[in-house]
Amino acid sequence: MKLPGLIPTSFDSRPHIARWWIVASGLILLLIAVIPSAQADDSVAMALNKPAAVTPRAAFGLVTSIARAGNRLVAVGEHGWILLSDDNGRSWHQAPSPTSVTLTYVTFINATSGWALGQMGAVLHTQDGGQDWVKQLDGLAANSITMAAAQAEIKAKGSNDTTIADLQSAEALAGGGPNVPFLNLIALSPTNLLLVGGFGLAMTSSDAGASWASAADQLANPQALHLYGVARQGNTVFIAGEQGLLLKGAPGGPYNPVGTPFAGTFFGVLAAPAGQLFLYGLQGTVLRSTDAGSSWQALNTGTGAGIDAAVALQDGRILFGDVAGDLLVTDRAGAGMASTQAGEPVAALAQAADGAIIAGGPFGPRRIALSVLPKP
Repeated sequence: MKLPGLIPTSFDSRPHIARWWIVASGLILLLIAVIPSAQADDSVAMALNKPAAVTPRAAFGLVTSIARAGNRLVAVGEHGWILLSDDNGRSWHQAPSPTSVTLTYVTFINATSGWALGQMGAVLHTQDGGQDWVKQLDGLAANSITMAAAQAEIKAKGSNDTTIADLQSAEALAGGGPNVPFLNLIALSPTNLLLVGGFGLAMTSSDAGASWASAADQLANPQALHLYGVARQGNTVFIAGEQGLLLKGAPGGPYNPVGTPFAGTFFGVLAAPAGQLFLYGLQGTVLRSTDAGSSWQALNTGTGAGIDAAVALQDGRILFGDVAGDLLVTDRAGAGMASTQAGEPVAALAQAADGAIIAGGPFGPRRIALSVLPKP
């Protein structure tokens, strides 16, 4: 099904929409991660294995993440909808999806192999650039794996404060059903994957997702804080989450805390090609490091809205998007920042092969000319 792209000729502030989104989508990533177990009833769990409906509405629904697969763009969002564009975001067509749960993140390691994550622990894999997807993992299987790992830890190390806490955490997850979402994934190699999500859930795979193991014991996260972002810079992996949590370690772990000057939630971490590292999240926060996280500089974003998305542009600048509809771009040094209004809230960002900006939000993916961005 071919669907038209949304190509605005000018930005419309649409204040009534922006106000609604500031209230609603400022919480959207948090709501994705904190669905109470009592709400995970049978009908909701059934959505895990119910294929997404094929409908023209998919092009106008909430888009939570966009990725490049070669020259193709792949967008994911609510109801398990997956959208593909082969003309740099000018038009979109819907790909079949094996699940109807909201998808939260999509990433590709090359033009063909990629993963999409979502609520209820859904993990989907494609080997043909996003046209066909199979479910590799869900919350039920993840809970079983986490429980078995906690029991094995007690057997190997004995009962102590740490092992008992790990078991109690695993039991709490299992008791809630398949309700915990996965929120980010990084490929440490073509076959080695690290997956993170709500309530400190973390999994690894050494065979491109064919099988999974718990990685919770590799993360120093005793409060089981939600984990939103993962990035790799050289031989170091960074994991960002709520309450100012930032973990750091070599691929494979262990991952230990790194201090930051912000105590609020980070929605993402971005490793820029020039060796810079960016953290972004609530209250318009963007932190920049040029020394692998040893020190941080707070950038003046000029917004108090939550920043949900970021992408490194081809020209070396870093682009951020917030829930108030602002696009914020750094200079090529990554320090100065200027902004413009995108007209609609921004929950996802990517750059098309022709340089155009592709933004996702509550009303589908939109193509925005690169020339719209201000010069810091």
